[in-house]
Amino acid sequence: MSVDLDANKGPTVVGVNAFLAILSCSSVALRFLSRHLAGTPYWFDDWMILVALPFVLGVNICNFIAVHYGFGRHEAALPANATSVYLHNLYFDEMIYNTGLSTVKFSILIFYSRIFPTRRMRIALWCVGGIVLGWLIAMNFAVIFQCIPIHKAWNFAVPGRCINVDAWFIGQAVPNIATDIAILAMPLPVIWTLQIPLSQKMAVCAIFLLGSL
Repeated sequence: MSVDLDANKGPTVVGVNAFLAILSCSSVALRFLSRHLAGTPYWFDDWMILVALPFVLGVNICNFIAVHYGFGRHEAALPANATSVYLHNLYFDEMIYNTGLSTVKFSILIFYSRIFPTRRMRIALWCVGGIVLGWLIAMNFAVIFQCIPIHKAWNFAVPGRCINVDAWFIGQAVPNIATDIAILAMPLPVIWTLQIPLSQKMAVCAIFLLGSL
């Protein structure tokens, strides 16, 4: 079967990442604007999401760089050094992604601590927060030292050894998804105990689930 060497998914990647970058900036800007207009003081969860924004945008920038060096095109149509440049970019992209994702989760957990100031919730928040922090440290450590020597991660010609990538991705994804589910579910038991009609409970739960997403 013939291969279309002129095929290029790069513009699609650029378009999607540009949209997500604009959406991220707009969401954070509207969050701070709403606080200002309402006369509500900024809190730690607001500043934490502001810290997360450069990392989120960093992932988009890394994807733009990847497209510039051929990401989205067929491998046979790329210059000889394209793979090395892409892997070098991916090396930093992974750490930026892990840090940005974890910082967003910390912001949500801090937000929960503000509106659900119960002892049981605080314990749950500390437990989940500890898992997220441990995941962040472990994943970035694994990214940095995924190959020995380190530069073998983007230059396979260098003698050395690397971790099992498939096992690493599973180890990254499972705790990440587990903490996502935990964070989404945390406010639901508290909301369910409120003395309000069932329809309102379901509406509030839906708002929290949508906000966390």
